Amino acid sequence: MTFSSGGTTVTFNGALFPANYESKAHQNAGEAEDGTVRVYDRNVLVEFVHLEIKDDHDNLLNIRNFIHNTAEFKLNAFTFTPDSNHNVGNGDGGAITVRYWGSNFIERQYKSQLYKYTMILRREVS
Repeated sequence: MTFSSGGTTVTFNGALFPANYESKAHQNAGEAEDGTVRVYDRNVLVEFVHLEIKDDHDNLLNIRNFIHNTAEFKLNAFTFTPDSNHNVGNGDGGAITVRYWGSNFIERQYKSQLYKYTMILRREVS
């Protein structure tokens, strides 16, 4: 799987744990004094991909630099291409344009020279 933007591409070598795919409708809902519910549909579907990535020490700097310097956390959108057997809303292996959306860039060293990353990506609304 890869993250890419412009001429910068980071390929993840480790295992991608099952990606969780979530979708939410943009709606405003409220309850009136008489108990009725009013929903205003904004006609926009927002999609999120939750990732837990495992990779080695050699790729740690590449992943960190991409999120910090290329994506600049939420500032810049980039292309996420999952492995061919993962569907993140665009068919198996289908690339999507996303933004890093997690509140923190979390990396855990769970074993010598091996790291896990927890990320939330938000698919760009087109």
